[in-house]
Amino acid sequence: MGSSSSQPVANLYEKPESTVLNIYTTPENKAVDTLPIKDNVHQNKKDEIYLLKRMFYKLDPAVIKDSFDTAYGQIKLAIKYVSSQEMLLVKVFEVRYLSAKNVRGHVFSPYVKIELVSTNQTQTDGILMLAENGEKYTSEISNSTKLSYNEIFSFKGSLNNFEDLVLRCSVWSTDGLGHDDFFGETYLDIFELDCVDTVQIAWHNLKALTDITIGGEIDLHLGYKLPNTLIVTINTARGIKRNNQSGDARTALSVRMFIPGVPYAFRTTPVRGDDEYTWIETFSFPVPKEELVSRYLVLILTDTNEDDSYLGECHIDLENLDVTRGFEGTFQLSDMRGNNIVRSRWSKNAVTQELQEALHAHSVYMRPQFLFDPKSSRTKDLTVSVPKAFVHSQMRVVNGVVVQ
Repeated sequence: MGSSSSQPVANLYEKPESTVLNIYTTPENKAVDTLPIKDNVHQNKKDEIYLLKRMFYKLDPAVIKDSFDTAYGQIKLAIKYVSSQEMLLVKVFEVRYLSAKNVRGHVFSPYVKIELVSTNQTQTDGILMLAENGEKYTSEISNSTKLSYNEIFSFKGSLNNFEDLVLRCSVWSTDGLGHDDFFGETYLDIFELDCVDTVQIAWHNLKALTDITIGGEIDLHLGYKLPNTLIVTINTARGIKRNNQSGDARTALSVRMFIPGVPYAFRTTPVRGDDEYTWIETFSFPVPKEELVSRYLVLILTDTNEDDSYLGECHIDLENLDVTRGFEGTFQLSDMRGNNIVRSRWSKNAVTQELQEALHAHSVYMRPQFLFDPKSSRTKDLTVSVPKAFVHSQMRVVNGVVVQ
């Protein structure tokens, strides 16, 4: 379910930068119009499309948020670390099963971006500062059903330099509006790939956008008061990645919390600190004991002085909570904005039941007829899926009779 950081309303309607340099001036050299009328009309249409795209993303989070288990496509890579040359080689073969997520319904010009990313927030190794280790890009492919690149890239550095680094390969597409579309990414650890002096060729799933530098942990206490009160005490947090570089004076961390399906949400008071932040604040949620099995608690850490910028979150399953003893412990924070847990297990099961009942009704009334025609000698498998709810139901029809 993850929640992304809040953005000022103005940002949602920010106009893309114009590349038009044509300026008309009066004899007094004063600008009267930055674009001819024809170009103004064209630019307005581009702006409207851009606004529509941003609104579409905001109105339907499923467009940009999905389960970590959901692949956005696949990318074929060959990776080898050449120890004799202290060089990492990456060959991008092709991309397949790429899902167009633009409101126009098609991919414009997909390209692959390759870069090294640090997994250590405190790393200051100069390997990332080398010019030859900067971001690299494949060529763009337009109007083609086969996205074949066959391009090779290299990164310099000793094997020890790559210990806290991962290779990030992401797929983007030029949309003609000045703001390229993100399609998916994959992170690869060269040590896990076992590619030292050995070529590893494989297809890799493209996943949702994730900030792997987000981390830290939060300490809390969970208690339960019969018959229906969950008590959450937020104690401390540490190891948080801060977005601003101006020191603690501008850092004010706060924890937002809610339970999907329970109409209450709370926020701690903002606190400042160095590596550790302390709240010791308690909040209560009305959750009947029998519902704990299908509920989970969501905690989201934000910096209130940075427009509620997102600093990580965790989801705590309440199914195994001992209501007599409670629980006190530490939970790791991570970037879960791509984890589309949009429903509690209770509602997810309810949707599954609705699908099964709907299929049963179709079988009772023998509709649609082409599925339940008794004269048909074919076996038919019918599956109904709702990807956003991660549920599906199916049945088998043999000679017009439901057998499964």
